[in-house]
Amino acid sequence: MIKSGKPVVLKVTANQISKFRAISRFVGDRKLKPAIQKMLKEDVERGVVLPFIWATCTDESTGETYRVDGNNSSAFLYENFSSVKNTLYIVLTHYTCDTTKEVGELWGVFNAKESSRTSREIIKGIAVTDPDLDGISVDLLQTGAAAIDSSDFEDRATRGLNRGMRIVDDEWKGFIHFLDKLQKVSPEGFTKRARKMTVVEGILNTFMLSPGDTTYAFDFWRDVLGGRGELENSPRRRLAAFLGAAVTHSDSANSKVTVVKRPRMLFTIHKVWNADVAGKSTFPQNPSIGYKNGVKIPKLLNPAN
Repeated sequence: MIKSGKPVVLKVTANQISKFRAISRFVGDRKLKPAIQKMLKEDVERGVVLPFIWATCTDESTGETYRVDGNNSSAFLYENFSSVKNTLYIVLTHYTCDTTKEVGELWGVFNAKESSRTSREIIKGIAVTDPDLDGISVDLLQTGAAAIDSSDFEDRATRGLNRGMRIVDDEWKGFIHFLDKLQKVSPEGFTKRARKMTVVEGILNTFMLSPGDTTYAFDFWRDVLGGRGELENSPRRRLAAFLGAAVTHSDSANSKVTVVKRPRMLFTIHKVWNADVAGKSTFPQNPSIGYKNGVKIPKLLNPAN
């Protein structure tokens, strides 16, 4: 559980800055950003500075205390306080968390409405709190989290927080590892055919049919992403060719490319999957045949049934 202490308003002093900077930086925190440092300097010089928001948190599972907000502003003051002429204030709040995972969640919350932390930064910051995700690239985490997250957030950083919490949820970590395994067995094919979010969404849909036994789904996607299949006109080979040629945005330099938007992509993936599960050995050259605007996306067949 995350518990919040009472916020305290303090006048900024050199001693206060030094004490705050001496506290360990949270492991997932970002590096200092020159653009933010420049903005703070300009604000201070103009005298239009609101109180700085600083926060610390004690992880009760380890006894460690971290800075979870105020990294850039405290660094700026540490280097420039002697030249600051106007009086500045900070609002300092101390939190306690039962687990390191909760520290990561708390870190992701701060300044979400100002979008000061991108989805990628929040996902990276939260992922480092979970040993099960060690060694998985941030790109893959971000891709998997976006596919998992079906919520429609207007705010970029709030969306990032939601996605970050998805990847450390035991219910969803299996899918992240499933993607990681696919990428490792066919890195070139994964980059070529699964770089589109709608493709990853299709992979997720097949994974969720039987998350406890993903043998069939793994074999299917290993063949599709790797361009494998016993016959050139087999469902898996047809889908591999389709995904390799498909794009999700227009390219003015190449008027011949096929733009594949989400409904058509999912329609095609589901249709080919169902043909494969049904045991069909061949499939039309155009896997999207039968698609038109408004058509219902086929329900996936479960290979376990």
